[in-house]
Amino acid sequence: MAARKVEPAKAPAAAPKVAGKPAKKLSGKEQKELETLPAKIEALEQEQAELTAKLADPSFYKKEAAKFAEVKKRLEIVEREHATAFARWEELEAAKNGG
Repeated sequence: MAARKVEPAKAPAAAPKVAGKPAKKLSGKEQKELETLPAKIEALEQEQAELTAKLADPSFYKKEAAKFAEVKKRLEIVEREHATAFARWEELEAAKNGG
């Protein structure tokens, strides 16, 4: 997690040095990643909402107690993936917009 927090901090530190310069051009790979991240983030948010609703349903625990832990673990994974994807999207947007 610390690595994710360090990466975005580098972009703002570089921004004052390039004040007045046009936005950085992203590589083809970065541009493609930037284009696909919103859909990935949206899918993760949807799955997160579905899992949260399932866990909040008392009948789910009563009927499928064995799956409860599995669903909870998947929710934790989805939350981490969402945070990572969102941080990466912010980082690419900042780079694209020059800081």
